[in-house]
Amino acid sequence: MSALVQSLLELIQRTAWDLPSDVGKSLDLACRGEAEGTNGRAALETIRRAVECARENETPFGGDPAALRFTVDGPATLDRSEFLSAAAEAAHQAATVGVLRTPMIDLPGGRPRRGKAIGAPPAVTFRDASKTRVHLRLLTYGEVGAVSLDVLPTTDVPGRPTLEGVEKLVLTAIRKQHGRAMGPGVVGVHIGADPVSGIAAAEAELLRPIEEKNAKRPLAQLEARITERANQLGVGPLGLGGKYTILATHVAVDPAPADHWTISTVISAWALRRQTVTLAPDGKIVSWDTALPRRPKKAPKEEAPCEETAAEADDQGAREAKKKAGGATSKKPAAAKKPAATMKTASPASEPQKPAVEKQSATAKKTASAKKTTAAKNPMTAKKPAKK
Repeated sequence: MSALVQSLLELIQRTAWDLPSDVGKSLDLACRGEAEGTNGRAALETIRRAVECARENETPFGGDPAALRFTVDGPATLDRSEFLSAAAEAAHQAATVGVLRTPMIDLPGGRPRRGKAIGAPPAVTFRDASKTRVHLRLLTYGEVGAVSLDVLPTTDVPGRPTLEGVEKLVLTAIRKQHGRAMGPGVVGVHIGADPVSGIAAAEAELLRPIEEKNAKRPLAQLEARITERANQLGVGPLGLGGKYTILATHVAVDPAPADHWTISTVISAWALRRQTVTLAPDGKIVSWDTALPRRPKKAPKEEAPCEETAAEADDQGAREAKKKAGGATSKKPAAAKKPAATMKTASPASEPQKPAVEKQSATAKKTASAKKTTAAKNPMTAKKPAKK
C-alpha cells in the first residue's frame, strides 16, 4: 500500500468517526441554547454523547456513508490520475474494514457487485493551489437527497429576481428537505446561471468554517436572515422541535442573467463529517487542519463496569503503600491519660485522706454525742424514772 493510499484511508476512517472542531463547538452552543427538559435539548444531548462515544471508540456514527467527495487543492505537478486510483483503492480498503457500506448492486438486474466492496468510485474535484490539501466529506443517504434546485423568478416569487426571493426559496427547501437531512446542519446556497456547477458550488460552501461570515455585506446579511428565520420554523434538532433547525447558512454567487437566477441549495445533517489534511509531496499527512486533537486511548478495563476503575485502584494502592511505608510515624501520638480523679493530691506535710466510710462513721458519732448533750441540758425532754 502506497503512502498516498495509506493517508487517504486514514482520512476516510477519521472523517467517519470524528467531527471537525467547528461543528462540535456549534453543536455544544446549540445544546446550551435549548431549554432544559425540552425535546430539542434531549436530542442534542443524545447527539453529543454519540459523538463522544464514537470518537473514543473510533467507530463510525451518523449513519452509513453513501458517498465520498474529495476536493483536492494542489499544484500542477500533482498527478491527478494517480490520486484518482489511490482514492478508489482507499475507499475499497475502508469498505473492507467496515467503515463504508459494502452491499452494492449493479443496475439493471440488481446483482451484487463483485471484486470491489464499494460500488461507485469517489467523486473528486481538483483545484489549483500552491500546496496539496485534501478536503473530504462523507455523505449519508439522507444528505444525498437533501438537494434543491430552483429558478427565479417563479410563480411563488414573481417579478425580477431579488435576494428576498432567494431567501424565500431557501426557506421552502429547508422545510421540505429537512426530513432527509437530520438537523441541525449547515445550508449551502449558490446563486448563478448553470445548475450543474451550482450544485457543486453549493456543496463547496459546506467546507467553510461555520463561524465564517461572507466577505460581501449583502450576502452576509442574507445568510444571517436565512439562519434566523429557519430557526423560527420550529423543526428543531432531529425534527423533534426546538430553537435550532440549522447551525449556519453559507451563500456563494456567480454571474447570472438579470432576469434568470438558478438557486442551488444543499443541506447537511448534524453529522457534517468533513476533514481537511495537508499532504507532503510523497503523499504522507503533514497536518490535520480541521480535526480536534486526538486523545490517548484508554487502557482496556479488566474488571466489571460496576467496580472501581483502574485509576481509582491505582490511587487506592498508592494510599495503602504510603500507610505501610509511613508506619508509626504516620499515626498521631496517643494522648496522655489524664489522672483519675477529681481527687486532689495531698501535700507532703498533710496527712493522707481517710476513706469515705470512715468519714461517714465519725460524723455519725459526733451527731449522736451532740444529741445526748442536748437532751441532758433540756429537762423537758429528759426521761423521768419509772415508778415502782
